[in-house]
Amino acid sequence: ISTDPSSGGFGMNSYLISFWRCTLNHHVKASFKVVASMKDRYHVGVLNAQQKILKLHGSLSMVNPEGKHLPLQEQLVPGVLLWTAGLFFLSWLFFSLHIALASSHRGRTAMHFLVAGVLLLKGCVL
Repeated sequence: ISTDPSSGGFGMNSYLISFWRCTLNHHVKASFKVVASMKDRYHVGVLNAQQKILKLHGSLSMVNPEGKHLPLQEQLVPGVLLWTAGLFFLSWLFFSLHIALASSHRGRTAMHFLVAGVLLLKGCVL
């Protein structure tokens, strides 16, 4: 929506930068591929600048190259999970060594082994 100085009000502006556009007069079937030089977000929209009644039916699929369908905002998640699992394993190792090197058996309780088990399982789950 933009201001139209000639009419003194607001109007629709169809002069938008787009990769692909067509007129929706009758039946439109399209298939095209966007080859981008970098990772980015893309938006799909329908602009009805003439404000006519439209019936839209169809399907849309956005497929990343080589079948990699991980959304942009989740691309670093596997690395974060790997680091987190490593930290849990490291915590389990230090805690287990602390329990093993305790001078007396009285210092070790079932709760210590439970905590060690939880740290180990959490590292395995991640």
